[in-house]
Amino acid sequence: ESAPGHVALVRQLRVADMALPVVLVSGTMESLNPEHLRRDPWTRIHAFVSKPFLIVDFLEAVASGLAVGSRQLVRA
Repeated sequence: ESAPGHVALVRQLRVADMALPVVLVSGTMESLNPEHLRRDPWTRIHAFVSKPFLIVDFLEAVASGLAVGSRQLVRA
């Protein structure tokens, strides 16, 4: 599936008022605008990982997203 399809899925999550942090993994990052997708209230992508990636980079992005998600749960 292409990255634009992933972005559409994230938008559906936001429309459903799901605030979970999203880590987008894609091999087509050059076609995306990561800064826009971070700020856009309909996407709010937490982190981006480009393919091919090092496992340590992926794990750092996921750990950061989990930390953000945990803080959101504490506030709720």
